[in-house]
Amino acid sequence: MSTQVPYSISGSLKFPPDLGEPVVDHPATGSGVFTEQTDVVRALTGSGTHAVSLGTVANGVKAFQIEVDTDAANPTTPVNIRINASSDNIQLTPGGSITYHNPNPASGGVTQISIVYTVACTVRIRALAG
Repeated sequence: MSTQVPYSISGSLKFPPDLGEPVVDHPATGSGVFTEQTDVVRALTGSGTHAVSLGTVANGVKAFQIEVDTDAANPTTPVNIRINASSDNIQLTPGGSITYHNPNPASGGVTQISIVYTVACTVRIRALAG
């Protein structure tokens, strides 16, 4: 796809700023355009590392979302998300998700995503770039 397609992200984290206070909405919104997308569901079995295909990403993805379905063989065993071949992990247990937005990635942005897993699980991956 070479046409620029608009996208938007909206969400919020709601919690009381202090014990006994009312819940406050902490919104997070963003928008941009993309020309490349990845939208896959991976049923992972056994254990291993799955490299997510992001296509030809020069400076990095503009947005991604990763969700771990609740169907995992062990509901407390996390998958580990690794960004740009880092050895640092972002842990997601079944039912967990992460959403990332960077509307104008510069050189050194997110160009690689890998999922390290030790039990069977289903992972949903969406990424926008270009």
